Amino acid sequence: STPPAMFDPNGSSAREAHTTAAIIGVDALQNHAVLFDTKGGRVVFAKAAGQLAELKGAAIVPFELDNGIPRIDAEIEGVPAKLRIDTGAAIGDGPNLFVNITDPFYRKVLAKDPALTPYTHFTASGTGGEMKIAVVKGKRARFGNATVEAPRYIVQPPVGYFARGDAVGFLGSYAFNRWPAFVLDYPKRRLILLGPQL
Repeated sequence: STPPAMFDPNGSSAREAHTTAAIIGVDALQNHAVLFDTKGGRVVFAKAAGQLAELKGAAIVPFELDNGIPRIDAEIEGVPAKLRIDTGAAIGDGPNLFVNITDPFYRKVLAKDPALTPYTHFTASGTGGEMKIAVVKGKRARFGNATVEAPRYIVQPPVGYFARGDAVGFLGSYAFNRWPAFVLDYPKRRLILLGPQL
């Protein structure tokens, strides 16, 4: 069989003197399983997930494509959620697992548990100026059969995509930093969380 293709993604992390030449989308990935080795700092492509890693004991979460973007069913504080997976979104290294949720979804979570109020804010800037984005320390989130304790929720203000009524939250690659690696298996439409949580 053909060995998997590999590249070092560090050049895309906006370090000084590095530039991003392109973004690889679902049109190029749709026939591949893609390993994101968060601890090893590499991305590996193969025809099948089994070529990338041992799958025994992995948490497997089915996904569907939402305009070409993987989307999973999840549970945030006991409230069912649909979350896109955006491997290009990054916050940085750290022990916290962040989940981006819409403001209307956060209102549902807050109605269920009024104690889930923001503990800090992130500052973002863009063409509309600067804004503060609430960050909430949660108790529990579930992705398939994987349970995550003490996630952090970034409450996206209703701006741009998040102003749309059909907007859903998303998981950046940083949302999986408690696992040594994960696979997006496009041919079988599944997210595979490899190894025990760290």
